Amino acid sequence: MVIIEKETVAQVPVLHVVKKEKREERLPFILFIHGFTSAKEHNLHFGYLLAEAGYRVILPDALHHGERDSSLSERELQLAFWNIVTRTITEIKQIKEELELRNLIQQDRVGLAGTSMGGIVTFGALAVYPWIKAAVSLMGNPMYEAFFDALIETGKKM
Repeated sequence: MVIIEKETVAQVPVLHVVKKEKREERLPFILFIHGFTSAKEHNLHFGYLLAEAGYRVILPDALHHGERDSSLSERELQLAFWNIVTRTITEIKQIKEELELRNLIQQDRVGLAGTSMGGIVTFGALAVYPWIKAAVSLMGNPMYEAFFDALIETGKKM
């Protein structure tokens, strides 16, 4: 049976998804990052299916999202986008390290996935963390500079 637990890991609210009978074992580990203006619960179906396949899955809430909502206006949230992306990349490492200390993950079997903003985070983390062995980006953009320039142009037109 797959269980879903709300926890705080490395000071980040997460959903921890794993087979109940494997809860205390070292398992292959996947972090799944949600999209912009979304929340960890919106990708729970991915976490559930991955846990059924034997993975330990953590779905965190990004800064200013879900349980970490800070009631920013839409404009403030848009302006915070790149801070959210870089902060999430940092928190990925912190979450992984805490789970390593708790002896819950196989250190050589770490994966990362994300949708939209989570895909952008995935590409950024893949560029800086050699311990990520597998990565999947669903609708994310790997070209940070070109994407930033496009956002600026869109903002100017608005």
